[in-house]
Amino acid sequence: MIDNAIEEFIHLLQKETWDQVLLSKDVNKSFNAFMITFMCHFNALFPTKTFSLNNKKKNKWMTKGLIVLRNRLRILNGLKRSTKILMEFLRYINKYQLIYKNLVIEAKKRENDGFILSSKNKTKGILQVINKEIGKFPRNNSNIQLQNNTELITDPQIISEKFYSFFIDTVNDLLNKNSSYRIKQTSQHDIKTCPSSMFASPVTENEVENVINNLKGKSSSGFDEVPEFLVKRCTHYIKKPLTHVFNISLRFGIFPDLMKKAKIRPLFKKGDRQDIQNYRPIAVLSVFSKILEKIMYKVVQI
Repeated sequence: MIDNAIEEFIHLLQKETWDQVLLSKDVNKSFNAFMITFMCHFNALFPTKTFSLNNKKKNKWMTKGLIVLRNRLRILNGLKRSTKILMEFLRYINKYQLIYKNLVIEAKKRENDGFILSSKNKTKGILQVINKEIGKFPRNNSNIQLQNNTELITDPQIISEKFYSFFIDTVNDLLNKNSSYRIKQTSQHDIKTCPSSMFASPVTENEVENVINNLKGKSSSGFDEVPEFLVKRCTHYIKKPLTHVFNISLRFGIFPDLMKKAKIRPLFKKGDRQDIQNYRPIAVLSVFSKILEKIMYKVVQI
């Protein structure tokens, strides 16, 4: 189903002329026009779905045959506990248990082998399998609990607001300290400014296409929820408007406001998980922001 949606998405982009993007000389207006069109098709074909965090994932290795064996074994174990049975029948049950256990082990091995072989990063795949087997799972941010004096905060909305205030205050403190340091340094040394220190050549559609094709194609996304792999699939049909936006940005030295938006995630460092001081922010940028950054790194000469 996802492949059909991607093909339809590409088909819709193929029909776009991008006139509002190409006619504008304002980088913000041009990129905003691009995002309005792009996101209109994206939201229509890839709508947001809600799901319950309490749903347990089914084991893919548990086949219909194993389910039948498991149910039969439960019945046999029930008979073993509730009635007096012959020693021969007891040996049969024990042998049945051993056969079922060996089949489960083999089924898990096949699933793990398939997962590792299908992983782009084999080492990472092996580590994920090991962590799964030892019961070590990545913690979900929705499960974060914070201690505020004697109160334990579990409400996700309140926790988000606490992180927002904490991260903003931390940034402001760093800026104030840095400003004081710069004022002190400036008073000691004269700083000579250079008004024309950066030069950038216009970028071509082929260069934009190459930069996009060299992305890793991750499924992660920024605030717009657009993953890298989808942008790679539709590169040919969006490289023209993006090239226009990037060249305006390079020409006037303005980074589009919409590209500055990021999805902020609290990352636990060490210590007490309920102490907000033990978290640092991770900013996940939009894939379009990453593309422009890579282009600037490539074409700007200082």
